[in-house]
Amino acid sequence: MDTRLQFGTDGWRGVIGETFTFHNLERVAQATASALASGKDARIVVGHDRRFLADAHADRVGEVLAASGFHVLRVPGALPTPALSGLVVDHRAVAGIMITASHNPPQFSGLKIKLEYGGSAPAGFTRQVETHLDRQPARVLAADEARARGLWEEIEFETAYMRRLAGRIDRGVLTAGEPLSIVVDSMHGSGAELIATFLKDTPHRVVTLRARRDVLFGGAGPEPVPERPKGLRQAVR
Repeated sequence: MDTRLQFGTDGWRGVIGETFTFHNLERVAQATASALASGKDARIVVGHDRRFLADAHADRVGEVLAASGFHVLRVPGALPTPALSGLVVDHRAVAGIMITASHNPPQFSGLKIKLEYGGSAPAGFTRQVETHLDRQPARVLAADEARARGLWEEIEFETAYMRRLAGRIDRGVLTAGEPLSIVVDSMHGSGAELIATFLKDTPHRVVTLRARRDVLFGGAGPEPVPERPKGLRQAVR
């Protein structure tokens, strides 16, 4: 008997290799496709963070969605969840699927659903997804075949994300006054060096710590609780 899966706060998550498996991921993706029940070729953005197997998990979700006739807009590199939300709005997609477990420990992964407005799917929608679980077996259309059928497209996020940030932040404030030394601790997350990129045309000097991918997050986890950013405190001093 398949494991009963339930959505919690802002998504479904589980331990990788235990409840968060490719099989269970296919079940959730198929149920999500059924709950959306959109017309043929409706767009869905699919992205992932930097966790273990996150790219492969996102590919599998996309392959299930493509098998149901959705047009998959796949972001090939890791990106922050807010960037995926922006892409959903920019591309007028019916939804976005983000493979991420947010601040949870390294052994976890998760799946978040963003609806057409870019925000998280409400509990009413995730309950619909749960009711569709296992009503029909998951179908998978390999990415190469989906691409050949015009149902798979790779898109980049950084250009639109930087433009969106620039439209919401007063760059005049950023460039006024004396140049600053700014330290950013990305904690091995998807933010990587995005802040440094955003500030590259300002007079400020940006130093980014822990920008590289590490699926164990330095052995601690990606939650910025007080005891974890010790290197950041030292660097600021």
